[in-house]
Amino acid sequence: MLTLWNHGWTASSRWTFAGKSPDGAEVRLPHDPVISLERDPDGSPSTGYFPGGSWQYEKTFEVPEEWRDKRVTVFFEGVYRSASVFINGDFVANRPYGYSEFTAELDPYLNYGDENTIRVEARSHDDSRWYSGAGIYRHVWLHVADLVDISLDGVSVATSEFEADTVIATVETEVRNATHSLQTPRVSHEIISPDGQVAATGSAPISLRPGETGTCRQRILIAGPRRWDLDAPNLYECRTRLYLETGEETDPDATVCFGIRTLALDPTHGLRLNGNTVNLRGACVHHDNGPLGAVTIDRADEGRVELLKQAGVIAIRSAHQRMGR
Repeated sequence: MLTLWNHGWTASSRWTFAGKSPDGAEVRLPHDPVISLERDPDGSPSTGYFPGGSWQYEKTFEVPEEWRDKRVTVFFEGVYRSASVFINGDFVANRPYGYSEFTAELDPYLNYGDENTIRVEARSHDDSRWYSGAGIYRHVWLHVADLVDISLDGVSVATSEFEADTVIATVETEVRNATHSLQTPRVSHEIISPDGQVAATGSAPISLRPGETGTCRQRILIAGPRRWDLDAPNLYECRTRLYLETGEETDPDATVCFGIRTLALDPTHGLRLNGNTVNLRGACVHHDNGPLGAVTIDRADEGRVELLKQAGVIAIRSAHQRMGR
């Protein structure tokens, strides 16, 4: 079970926080505490004259007794920067870089059947050539999984062997076995076409020793593939399920989207998409959302892409770090 975990947090200053959210005030993630600070005319122009500082976020949550036989993980899409994660005062995880995703495994530190408190510390200083913002500026997710489960982001799809009326989708699924016994679950896939119909299916077992993580690879034939193109961005879905030997489903539906297209690059034709030469018209885009700050707001990101596309842009370079999901 993967749950968006953006509500119920409080934000406070460890040193200099003086923005719109006072110390200990409830905030909804994503949150950028820097954008509401007063600018300093003696500050650095590289960061828009905004000051730095240190902040901490806290959230108290119930952990039911039945989670004792689960794996409990918090997934952070981005915390700027030098993030440290604590559970009930115990150190759990650290991520120095402010633009990469990371996870914190909570199981050893939880009090089952009781309230627990997670604390995330972050800091920002004169350390950028652009406005970086700060804090938990991207989404946070809570992942509660069975001891035999599909890893987070554990499903990937690649297409190959293109024919006039068929294509091969190679699906790789990373499966974890945290039990103390040999497990042989079955990994099943449904490929859903752009019009919502089942285009293909596949299923295969995977044997895992205690504590082992393995990859199940399946090649699935898709008939009558609809290509992804600039003016026809057709997307397929791969819906993956995991079943124990008893037939019990141990993981909720894991779904990834993918497009079917060919890419080729050579000195004669340049870049070709589905066999047609494409002249790239690109833009260099930073991660922030202007007056909204560094927060990743899904609709704001979508709107920016729509405006760029209206302007004729067909390629984006993220500057100077990975973009949000």
